[in-house]
Amino acid sequence: MYKSYYDKALALTDHAKIVQLTDLMLKLLLDASEADIVLIKCKRVVVNDANRGGSIMQIRKVFQKGSKILGVGFSLGKCDPSRAVCFQINPKNKRLQKWLKLTNANKHFATFDENQIEASSVGCGHLNQFLACIVDEVEVPTEFVNNEDLFGKAGGTKLDRHDISKRDDKDLPDVLEHGLRWTRINYNIEEEFPKSPHIFQKALNVEHHIGEGHCV
Repeated sequence: MYKSYYDKALALTDHAKIVQLTDLMLKLLLDASEADIVLIKCKRVVVNDANRGGSIMQIRKVFQKGSKILGVGFSLGKCDPSRAVCFQINPKNKRLQKWLKLTNANKHFATFDENQIEASSVGCGHLNQFLACIVDEVEVPTEFVNNEDLFGKAGGTKLDRHDISKRDDKDLPDVLEHGLRWTRINYNIEEEFPKSPHIFQKALNVEHHIGEGHCV
């Protein structure tokens, strides 16, 4: 049945319908124990290679999203397990060199221990990377120095986990400590159906744009 949904998703020309289809795919995987909902710390999740059609994540967009989130107040409702979707990393074939090369080359990204990485995200990736940046208290890109949403009125050049947690103390401190709740799909699904991350990522993007339209 998953293969049937998978083939339909690949053949779709009306991208709006992909949201309903991936809802069915996720339910099927959960019911078949090919996925589970689990709490994963932010430093244990990297970005799937299918992100934005394989494009490299831009740190500027991570901080744009992060500053907006802190500006309006962090809410778990915006990234529940229906949106926070990730694929389990195959422990025997991690294939993480693309991501590790990116983060090692840019001081504004958080650092990652290859041996600790559990999953790769196709939803809520920018948020998770921003959380990892807070945990590592990274130096922000020049355009975000003294950004009031990130630093308050005092300003600054490096993220301060304690200060951010104090200013947004509802859910954020707990998420920084324990991570987000993810729908984690077993690695064998990606290996047997390699376009799966692309399909889920596209559906989450479509849902996001539809939501933005409804809010206008």
